[in-house]
Amino acid sequence: MDMEDLNVLTSLDIICIIMYKNIFLDSLILKIAKSKYFPSNPQEALREGFEEVEKAFTQEVLSGSIESPDKSGSCALVMLFVDDTCYVCNLGDSRAVLSQSSGSSIFPLTRDHKPCDKQEQKRILEAGGKVYQ
Repeated sequence: MDMEDLNVLTSLDIICIIMYKNIFLDSLILKIAKSKYFPSNPQEALREGFEEVEKAFTQEVLSGSIESPDKSGSCALVMLFVDDTCYVCNLGDSRAVLSQSSGSSIFPLTRDHKPCDKQEQKRILEAGGKVYQ
């Protein structure tokens, strides 16, 4: 990512934290920021960004460009600020909470995507995935 892209992202108030050995971090941020849906439809821009990065990652794995990918899955937490609204998106074993009044009130912003959760396991299997435990 060059400085021009970084300045654009800063002006769009994007905060992005993603973990999968930091592979494709720049790609995800740019795909969200350059989406035809951004900023008018942030939810769709996030969905599209994640889908495109997943496709690129899958192609890298299948081509052998990434050595010995483990099967533990991915983990990402993205917060996207557009005007005065915060959009939160999580993938994998990630969790976002909002703390208010010095921690006396805590509100979950996401639901964990743990494969041991029956609802999540069902979603994975119905999508053609596998659960390794």
